[in-house]
Amino acid sequence: MMTALGWLATVALALVPLAVNPDLLDRYRILKEALVRTEGILGGLLLVAAAALAGTRRFREMLRERPVVFVTAAAVFWAVVTTLFSTHRAHSVDSLVTMLTSTLVFAAAWYAAPRISLIILDLLVPVAIANVVLVTLQEYGLWQPFYFDPILPRHMTASGLIDNPNVVGSYMTLLTVIFAAAAMRVRGWRRWLYILGAIVAAAGVLVSQTRTAFIALIAGLLLLAVGRSVKRVVAVVTAVAILFGIGVLLKNPAVMSVLALPQRLRTESIEVVTSGRAAPVAAALQMLRDHPLTGVGPGAFKYHFMPYKVRVVDRFPSALRGTTGTNFGEVHNDHAQLLAETGLPGYLLFLGAIVVIVRTVRERQTAGDPRASLARGLAVPLAGTLLVLCLAQFPLYVAVTRQLLVTMAGLLIGWSRPWE
Repeated sequence: MMTALGWLATVALALVPLAVNPDLLDRYRILKEALVRTEGILGGLLLVAAAALAGTRRFREMLRERPVVFVTAAAVFWAVVTTLFSTHRAHSVDSLVTMLTSTLVFAAAWYAAPRISLIILDLLVPVAIANVVLVTLQEYGLWQPFYFDPILPRHMTASGLIDNPNVVGSYMTLLTVIFAAAAMRVRGWRRWLYILGAIVAAAGVLVSQTRTAFIALIAGLLLLAVGRSVKRVVAVVTAVAILFGIGVLLKNPAVMSVLALPQRLRTESIEVVTSGRAAPVAAALQMLRDHPLTGVGPGAFKYHFMPYKVRVVDRFPSALRGTTGTNFGEVHNDHAQLLAETGLPGYLLFLGAIVVIVRTVRERQTAGDPRASLARGLAVPLAGTLLVLCLAQFPLYVAVTRQLLVTMAGLLIGWSRPWE
């Protein structure tokens, strides 16, 4: 059963970022979410079968990780509570299903981690290459295999097989940090494979022109270097400087927008500088103020956004000058959205889960296995990258990035512990 769960995690992680349905209006998110839910349900069934047929030894090992078990159980419990007290239960029940199936994906990856080899990361390299090549062709008008509304700017059609450019940037940022960490800790042909993967994924971040992804990538790489040596820090800083210089020479919009931030902050409203993100963040914080304990309910932000937007625009007309009529389904800031939808306890559980996973992985000594070394070196950089991404993106609310995060969380915990 452990082997079956390992192959389920491996195949699903490679399949989801490649899965599209051109016949649907939303050709990306619906199918990817369905696949992640299917993975979670299959993983749950295999876990039950493992308990019945293969014994409970592995489960007992997992239960010894009491902080991880506690924070996971607490998060599930709080999701149920906030759904029960939701201001729009229909939306919240759907979000609860998403949360439960994602938890099963995490549990299945954690259970099977001793049998999951680095092949799971090997397969992500061609996934990155395929998506970055397609995104580049779409961005520069060389080839577009999908139909988009003609009124959309061409940049917004640079989706690859993932989603809009913002999601592409988030996904490629996470992959870059994962590949870079792996390249530092393996030898032989795999090191060169992961170096290639990191370079391609970083190029994907630049092509996506996603400012937050670019900043998160720099943060993740710096955290990765700090954990190694002064020489590594110098090497990574040099690489970041070269990457930044290339972006300036090519006048990459993401890089140029970062350089222009100080001037724009002096002359424009926060709403304009943040590309329309200030209003949904302000609306989310107002929801938290009205519902500090349980929030408005998982997934209910989209239901309440417009009336709350009117309130915050009336309250802060200068800061939110230039607000458009866009109806946001997500805040584009997962920190604010978790606060709005699950209250302060829900957000503290999110931060607590990150701290618990990092501490669980980091406090262990590596046992000569490259997977254990990778887990210990990747935990902090990946967590830091996620926290920065969540400032102006929504990786927790999109299937393709959420699946990568929960799978890696399970692998990091499972790989970091010595096994027989």
